[in-house]
Amino acid sequence: MPDSHTANEMSLHKDSAFIQLQQHFESECKFLKMVDLFKQDPQRFQKYSLKMDTPDGPILFDYSKNIINEETMKRLFNLANSRNVLNMRQDMFSGKKINFTEGRAVLHTALRNVNNKPLTLDGQNVTDDVNNVLKHMRTFCDQ
Repeated sequence: MPDSHTANEMSLHKDSAFIQLQQHFESECKFLKMVDLFKQDPQRFQKYSLKMDTPDGPILFDYSKNIINEETMKRLFNLANSRNVLNMRQDMFSGKKINFTEGRAVLHTALRNVNNKPLTLDGQNVTDDVNNVLKHMRTFCDQ
């Protein structure tokens, strides 16, 4: 399996999984109507939605109102695998430098680290630094 960077260096438009997804859209999905999809499958919402309970409350992922079908989902997952999304996600959460254009880590997860799990960047825990900046922002906003 390629490292997490290799798959993403290939142009998306040259990726066979992306090409197959485009072809699928052109041949099967381009002219679909949402109202027809719900008429054809009364269980569409249940089939294409997911409720996830989190410490901050439930999150609803509702894909049912997108022009997709089972084949589309299969091809989307193939594309995610081809682009190495799971490994990139893990790299993001572990603080690896996945922002290739700027050569640095993306720290979106640090801003949402409500459990204060240690986040290591270049061998240093940055959780306290992030919390201090968030505290400063809160003070500024409350003025």
